[in-house]
Amino acid sequence: MRNGRESKHGNRTGEKHRLDKDSRKAGTKNIALEYEASTEPIIGAASETVYCRTSLARSAPLKCLAEVPTNAAKGQPMANGLVCGGSLPYPLMAAPVFGEMGLAGLATHWDGGSPSVPRPALDHAMPEYLATVRRPDGRKVTENVVASSADEAVRFLRERGYDEVVLHSDDTMALFIRQREKAEHISPGDYLLLRNLPRGVGLFVVVTLNGYRKMWFTMVLTAFGLAYLRSGLRPWAYWDWLCVAILLLPPAFALCVALFGGRIRARHQRMLDALFWGRWEECLWRADRVGLKVPPQEIALRKAQALAGLDRLDEALRLVEPFADGQAVPFWFYRSMLAQVYEFARRRDTAIAQLEQAVELAPDNGTMLLSLARHVIWHKRDPRRARELLTQARTHALSDITTPFADLLEGVILLEEGRPRDALPVLEAAHKVFHARRHMPLGYLAVEQAMLARALTHAALGESEEALKLYGKARPRLVALRSEGLDRCDRAIGLPRDG
Repeated sequence: MRNGRESKHGNRTGEKHRLDKDSRKAGTKNIALEYEASTEPIIGAASETVYCRTSLARSAPLKCLAEVPTNAAKGQPMANGLVCGGSLPYPLMAAPVFGEMGLAGLATHWDGGSPSVPRPALDHAMPEYLATVRRPDGRKVTENVVASSADEAVRFLRERGYDEVVLHSDDTMALFIRQREKAEHISPGDYLLLRNLPRGVGLFVVVTLNGYRKMWFTMVLTAFGLAYLRSGLRPWAYWDWLCVAILLLPPAFALCVALFGGRIRARHQRMLDALFWGRWEECLWRADRVGLKVPPQEIALRKAQALAGLDRLDEALRLVEPFADGQAVPFWFYRSMLAQVYEFARRRDTAIAQLEQAVELAPDNGTMLLSLARHVIWHKRDPRRARELLTQARTHALSDITTPFADLLEGVILLEEGRPRDALPVLEAAHKVFHARRHMPLGYLAVEQAMLARALTHAALGESEEALKLYGKARPRLVALRSEGLDRCDRAIGLPRDG
């Protein structure tokens, strides 16, 4: 019976096996968790790809992930790298930034730099979680796990005997990664390179490596040929230069891709810049010109946020209403979209109410719990409730992208509890991580968020000079977005009312 099921399953997933074979060539693998009635792990007979059948009902959340490395400095964010919801006195993004990896997000591919397009319906694809693990044989590899939640993905990897699990995507980002659709060209390891390195550098490295990987036999023959031709110490001739040209073909092609590719991503980034500098009309104009490869929910969300900033809330809500049916995005994600729209409309209580509903719909989603906690601490100034939510979030699997935001939130809670001296080293550590990730889309928002928190902490310690220096870098964003917390921050720092 078991062999029969394995054979049937292997035949049904022949295409997945082919993609997994390509990924293994790069030292990485894709792992799929399929959801049926049993909990028995099944190994496909046609390949080494491991599938696990489990119930659609989510298992009990992991109560402790202390063994999972949570040192945020070990990883870089995607894409957006921003935890859902606004956590500062000015609004922040709540959904992944489409157009790049990850803090994101969508991968920028080597085929010209255009972003991959997630399927509009989640019925056809489960979330994909990337994780770096140490295998029982001691090797470190990057895996792609298809699972219903981050908790389940980490638990499955541990059950397979993997140690040192570092999760690279949270429950929000996993909805839009879709690395498996591009597995022939981008392995999970390549995906991380694209995410961790500045866009041009990452694209150049990945395209170069893929080029040599696909043409390795030709490159080896050419290298031997060049060595033979140069062994006689003759003057350089036509065949010598031809061999050199062949050997340099992958980096030359990669340089062209890095320099001239990614126009869609650049347009998308300019739209986001306009949005988060409060240039609402420009954002609407650019949103209509980003291109069809950006998912419709991303365009609708950004336009809705801009409309909310223009005090046209009814129009904004109508734009995101088509995503309320749970087909394009989960119900909890739709609630987080609404929270972002209300945030830009400066209706904080309504935004918090939407996040409360999102947490009710996805109680094991650490990202939603952190988002709600950040709203509570910044807008309600309720450290007790915020700490409860933070503690609950840390019982779930947090990615290397999400962890520094949890650390930042810890520092802000300590500040609100009247412990600025304890808060300062926590905030400085988070700031250091965000600064290293500033090349990511909207990475500057995370940096400014940390600077603002540090400025308030230095002010509470009576260190006005350092507080003014940091606050001067974060304040322009508050002004541009007409933040309701601007006056409060000015008073805390010691600026005059008209400053």
